[in-house]
Amino acid sequence: MTSAQTTLAGRVPAARSGAEIAHPSLADRRAEGQDASGRVPLSSHADWHPAADRPDPVALLEGQNTTREPDLVPVRHGRMMVSPFTFYRGAAKIMAADLGSTGSSASRRSSSRPATWLLRSACPRTKSCR
Repeated sequence: MTSAQTTLAGRVPAARSGAEIAHPSLADRRAEGQDASGRVPLSSHADWHPAADRPDPVALLEGQNTTREPDLVPVRHGRMMVSPFTFYRGAAKIMAADLGSTGSSASRRSSSRPATWLLRSACPRTKSCR
């Protein structure tokens, strides 16, 4: 990014809307994350139970298959069968359906944006999940 693209206070102009996108400092992001984990600790997900009207996970995947290149669907399923990690990597729609009813640690600053879930894993550091 060139200095001409960067404006005051670490803000970068948004290309389409004309609005600026804030880029908080690392310390600000760390503090916000610690505050969020206090609102909804990881242990709160241990009490999760499927909702009575939970969509069928297989139906969700089959629905996604209709929008994919048919020759690549078996490749996707094969990759998902390697491990639980690769299954969940390919089944984000199932996770979104399940977690959509759980507590949210979204900050007030980003509450107008769609929810985003990040999975914690030791794999990126150990590189054992390829």
